[in-house]
Amino acid sequence: MASSTPGGDAGPKKKKQSAGVKEILTSLTIAFAMAFIFRGFVMEGFVIPTGSMAPTLMGEHTRWTSPESGYEWPVGPWQMRGGVAASPQRVDLHDPMTGTSVAGSARPAIGDRLFVLKYLRGVYEPARWDVPVFKYPRSPHGGGGGNYIKRLVGMPNEQLVLIDGDVFYRPVNAVFDEAAGRWGPGDPQKTADGWAALMEDGWRVARKSESERVQRSLWQLVFDSRYTPEGVLSFRPRWEGEGRWAGLNTREYRLESERGELVWNERVPIDDYYPYNEREPGAGGMPWARPTTGSNRTVFPVSDLSMALSIVPEVAPVGLTARLEARGMVYEGVIERQSGRVVLRYRRDTEGEWTEGAAARISPLEPGDARRIEFWHVDQELVLWVDGDRVASCEIDLSPVERLELATGESFTDLAARSKPGSSNPYERRPLAEPSIYRAPRLRWVFDGGDFTLHRVSVHRDIYYRGDIDTQAKWAVGPDNIITLGPDHFFMTGDNSPSSFDSRYWGSYSDGDGASRRFNDIDPWVYTQIDPTPGPVHRKLLVGRAFVVYFPAPLRSGPLPMFDFGRMRWVW
Repeated sequence: MASSTPGGDAGPKKKKQSAGVKEILTSLTIAFAMAFIFRGFVMEGFVIPTGSMAPTLMGEHTRWTSPESGYEWPVGPWQMRGGVAASPQRVDLHDPMTGTSVAGSARPAIGDRLFVLKYLRGVYEPARWDVPVFKYPRSPHGGGGGNYIKRLVGMPNEQLVLIDGDVFYRPVNAVFDEAAGRWGPGDPQKTADGWAALMEDGWRVARKSESERVQRSLWQLVFDSRYTPEGVLSFRPRWEGEGRWAGLNTREYRLESERGELVWNERVPIDDYYPYNEREPGAGGMPWARPTTGSNRTVFPVSDLSMALSIVPEVAPVGLTARLEARGMVYEGVIERQSGRVVLRYRRDTEGEWTEGAAARISPLEPGDARRIEFWHVDQELVLWVDGDRVASCEIDLSPVERLELATGESFTDLAARSKPGSSNPYERRPLAEPSIYRAPRLRWVFDGGDFTLHRVSVHRDIYYRGDIDTQAKWAVGPDNIITLGPDHFFMTGDNSPSSFDSRYWGSYSDGDGASRRFNDIDPWVYTQIDPTPGPVHRKLLVGRAFVVYFPAPLRSGPLPMFDFGRMRWVW
């Protein structure tokens, strides 16, 4: 008969415990391995450090609210200590909606946290207008910033030029010129350089409006009647009325006559100024005042605009016309009163014949029926939206030469002749860097039908890609410096175009006497192992595409991070 002793089954229990620990360790090892694989090949988190992508993505900043208009906006930190935003300080800013002073202090916030989807060649490729994270060619290992984030505007095997705020490109068969030490077009019909290259064929404008989400993410608010300050006598109304209008200095406009017009107040400029960039006077940044001269202290008129309003007819159907005069052209989006017919049309001057670009039909604007109307002129395209639906659109094909002539009112020959690379005058070296040569836009709404109310009357401007803002830079992208991208090159710019250190400027610097020359501004490892070309980002330096902000800019100081669910968003 077998006998049992205390602890006789201890051996099997130890084996079971040992097996359980082994399984846990194995599972943890697999989990860590999968996490590293996922991080290395699928998705990774990053933090936005600076304001070069503002306001699309926020780096260090403070956030302000006007007590008069209720408008909230971000501003880059006024003072930095050791690369970190300073503690709250009392400052004087200006409300972008009204121009009135806003004094106070705000706690600094750190940058947005976002997830990046990794690029995998042959599986997930970069596309124009992506927002990629990449290794900074000058310091890919972190010494000068390591990871950068910008918007991709130029693709491989392209020539690139920035004209009047837009991106123009043409496909080329890029070849490396050993003698010149740079890439150039190998096509026999595309051999000119500088201004002469713009006279050759094949140039196209890059259109963001092909993706509604991208374009909407890039519209910058100029004014919205929702932010009209009630009872502020010093406020200058943004719209002036022709006809019997009431409430133009309030948030709700009302027409009480058969016909009427709203005309944008031309004393209020529409330009590429960023409220985010406001700085103390004399602090080295761009002040609130919009000067017209001085390197890096200029603003340019913007003609790529969105006009929008919500209309509620009261007694009869209403017809309307959105009218924009820009760059020597007249653009109109028309909704006819009785039929609801929609027409997009344009002409070369105020007296020329109309060209009908597109036509469609909607239900008429009937009494009691609130409708939202948007008219876009952007990237040489007209689009009319009704209640969020793209009703009609047409493209206006202008070459870079035509675009420059229309934007400035001067002949291309005269503009090219004004370019004097050796001059001590920066605006003679780069004539297109002078904002005063560009025509300012004019906006107007025309109404037929009478007695209606308008809400949310707004104007947005497009991002304006500056090609010649730095009059000293060799690498700035203008007619005298056409960029040719090799088969693995991508050209990057920041959404905060006046204040972004990106492909436009990498690889160049200015001597004290104003002369500019290129030098080896690339990390030695990148130069020898990847690519020696300054400016573009090589494919091997790409990390991935930003696609979601999962933790929007928490406050830097405080016992706990403040999580703002309302600013979680997709990145377009």
